[in-house]
Amino acid sequence: MGRKSLAGERKEQCLDAFERAIVEVGFVGATLDVVADRAGVHRTIIRHYFGRKENLVEALLTRMGARYAERYRYADTLEDPQRRLTRVLGAMFAHNESGQPTLDQVFDSLYAARDHEPRVSEFLREFYRDATRRLVRLVQLVHPNARPDDVRQAAAALLGLAVGHSILDSIEPSRSRTARLRRAASAVLAALEA
Repeated sequence: MGRKSLAGERKEQCLDAFERAIVEVGFVGATLDVVADRAGVHRTIIRHYFGRKENLVEALLTRMGARYAERYRYADTLEDPQRRLTRVLGAMFAHNESGQPTLDQVFDSLYAARDHEPRVSEFLREFYRDATRRLVRLVQLVHPNARPDDVRQAAAALLGLAVGHSILDSIEPSRSRTARLRRAASAVLAALEA
């Protein structure tokens, strides 16, 4: 009987290390050597599984896309729309206490790297388009009498608040600020009822 393949586990280990490196030293500083150091493996392991940094970037973007899709999956379920919206807002305004790099911190670091890597810019544009579409659809379900333009503006405001929260929470975590931003998001939605 042969040994179990470690390929999947090793790839995840390398992607985790790439995320940490991006958050700690930035996209440009996250060289294969730095990623290997963070992963506790030799650089040849990363080269074996990913080849060049561009392939590592592509694998990370694919993984991040799947993670964000999971975060916003509530927007597309059959559950009560108000409950779905509450869950989406909870995910958008979650407070990090783990000390580990969060999905949002990695996202913020990638945003800062968009000028260095065209594929990152493309990923970010598509992410915002998709997140906006999902939020608009969900907010329309919760507020069916709101004008479509108001719903689009509300979705844009929610995303803006969430991005601001993400950046500020990674710089200086604050439960009270997180709560204030969550209340601001609620106020944006309440304005649709007026």
